[in-house]
Amino acid sequence: SRTPVRWVPPGSGLFKLNIDVVVRKEEELIRVGVVIQKEYGVVIPVQCKRLPGLFPVETTETIAREGLIFSKECGIQIGAVKTDWINVV
Repeated sequence: SRTPVRWVPPGSGLFKLNIDVVVRKEEELIRVGVVIQKEYGVVIPVQCKRLPGLFPVETTETIAREGLIFSKECGIQIGAVKTDWINVV
């Protein structure tokens, strides 16, 4: 059986950044989603982008670094990052 996945808070006074990328080959489109959550899971700024074209997954996840830039522009101190490609963050 699988271990249930549960949300892990970033720590007191910090925020958690969740970045996800979806590649839609049939539409030749990439979607990037960024969600920032407070300590108790409350969602604050959200950013979604649609980018035309197809790129390798590694490049696509690198595009998701925009989430870190977005959080910095919002003046938010990130304490944890969740993405499928942690090696590009």
